[in-house]
Amino acid sequence: MYIIDLHSHLNLLPFPIPFIMEKFFSHRLKLQDYINLSKKLSRKIIISPALYNVPGIHFGISGLRRQIDFLKKEIRQTEGEVKIIYDQKDLKSDFEVGLVLQLESCRWIPENNIDKTILELKSLGIRGVIPIHFKDNWLGKACDMPPFPTNSKTDYGLNQTNAYKFFKSCKENKLWIDLSHMSYKSIADSYDLDHHTICMTHTSVQDVFDTPRAMCLRDIKEIHKRKGFVGLCPAKRFTPKTKNYWEMIQYFIDLGYEDTLGIGTDYGSLIKTDKGLEDYEKLFMSIEKISLDSEVKEKILWKNAYRFLEKTL
Repeated sequence: MYIIDLHSHLNLLPFPIPFIMEKFFSHRLKLQDYINLSKKLSRKIIISPALYNVPGIHFGISGLRRQIDFLKKEIRQTEGEVKIIYDQKDLKSDFEVGLVLQLESCRWIPENNIDKTILELKSLGIRGVIPIHFKDNWLGKACDMPPFPTNSKTDYGLNQTNAYKFFKSCKENKLWIDLSHMSYKSIADSYDLDHHTICMTHTSVQDVFDTPRAMCLRDIKEIHKRKGFVGLCPAKRFTPKTKNYWEMIQYFIDLGYEDTLGIGTDYGSLIKTDKGLEDYEKLFMSIEKISLDSEVKEKILWKNAYRFLEKTL
């Protein structure tokens, strides 16, 4: 049995960023915390840590290499309890904590060198990408949450020429496309493009609590139709109260889409949560309390995400 979170963060950025996360947001960032949790809950844990590109610090391919090298150094100290998952063989292997790496924001990728860069990402172990983060870029329009001063006020969607090349390259290299942080029109434009597989790893439901990042019914249906994955995020900006998280789960079940949803916590970033959703242990207990069939709970906790990874890797 597992707990799988397809969007989280680890201690990969320079000091004092990790210190701030742990001191003021009380987030687990160290691999040993996940090992301890795995043993306490008697469940393997798979997380998908997002690698950032911070201009002037960790930017471009060299920045990714620095983060991954740091991560591998930490993994070596765990004596085999943690491993990076590259393929289905790794997914089915023995570990306490498995890591499936993803890239959050592709704004730095050269427009004239997409294929080579995507291939490099694949070789570094990246298995999923968030093309657009909170800032408009060469691929298209971002969602204005949080608002960024240079972002366009018009939702023009994707740059079709650039996005076509990017999605095509991701498909050829078997990288999943995460539509989180895209504008509504950018998301809609994505459905017209060919891709390996799509998901929204950390989001919420518009009909339960409306925010610019929340999924509308159209997008829930589209991702379900494509056998993708939706990770519900417990951050207060998406889920002000614990009961809202339960309502979002029930929303999917009422639609008959219980095989599509799972967990995408965004733990380790600048988020606050309601009581009962602050960390994996409390989130696990909160889901356990919901009046649902035990099989449905297991789907939410790991089975749906595991199936998505089997399909993707």
